Amino acid sequence: MKTTLAAVLVSAAFIPSVLSLPAASEEKKDDSRAETLFSFFSKMEGSWSCKGEFSNGKPIAADLDLTLSENGRLLHYKHIDHPPNKYRAIGQWSYFNDVDKMIASHYMSFGDTANVSVYTGTEWTDTKLTFSAEAFQTKLWAENRFTYEVQSKDKMKMLWEVNSKGTWKMGDYINCHRK
Repeated sequence: MKTTLAAVLVSAAFIPSVLSLPAASEEKKDDSRAETLFSFFSKMEGSWSCKGEFSNGKPIAADLDLTLSENGRLLHYKHIDHPPNKYRAIGQWSYFNDVDKMIASHYMSFGDTANVSVYTGTEWTDTKLTFSAEAFQTKLWAENRFTYEVQSKDKMKMLWEVNSKGTWKMGDYINCHRK
């Protein structure tokens, strides 16, 4: 997979911002939103084997690997589809106090094409997170969002939706089991 200048710039801009935040142990006791998100991150950490389908009914299978760093404040995300699908995503997620949002940067490859996407989340619990695509470098091709839900310590679900004329429609989903 070829790394683009945009991917390097997003990562370079993203990581120092996270590293400049105080460690989780230095957080104020009343920062419950951030602590709730970090609790969600800790539940997602690990390796996952996933199966699901696209909106047209075709099957999808993928492996997800999620690791924490920076005292649990930064989640490294890796999603690799099994053949014949070619989707690959590598990203980083964290919480930013200044804007009260979870921000994710993803480098995504679809075989011969790739792009960098930025997502923001404002809604989460300690078991569920939804985040939406933000315009980055170009206009969004479509409004879209991801929802991740940890259903138990060994089960998780990911749903990707696209907004079509004001209605959210499933693009694909995967049900995951911890490896």
